Amino acid sequence: MARAARWMREGTAPGSGGRPGPTGRRQSSKPLIEISRAAKKEDALAGLERWKERHPDAAKHLDVLDVLVDAMRGRFTTWTRVRVNLEHVPEADRPAQEPLDPDYDPWAEFEFPDRSGHLERAPRRKKATT
Repeated sequence: MARAARWMREGTAPGSGGRPGPTGRRQSSKPLIEISRAAKKEDALAGLERWKERHPDAAKHLDVLDVLVDAMRGRFTTWTRVRVNLEHVPEADRPAQEPLDPDYDPWAEFEFPDRSGHLERAPRRKKATT
């Protein structure tokens, strides 16, 4: 209980890598970049191979454990995300985050209701100015 109070007071939690950002989201302590998102694992890994061809200096420093392949849960199926940990790549050779290749959005085909449960909202009335 005392440790939790200290974390709340100091604004840090174990493994958080420091103070939370302005959005309150966890910040990575490792230099990670996302390479691809795809519906199929093979497509995501093909995107990783294309990234390695574009950045051979960075790719030669990567260890097997530096490539993170995650199976993410969608609404009815899973999709694959590939990230790379650039911790072992010298800072001069670290590439910046690029647009994802491929960039799959598992939620693109769904329409979500708002808080009231309606898919579309009625237009708001404009306030009368006096």
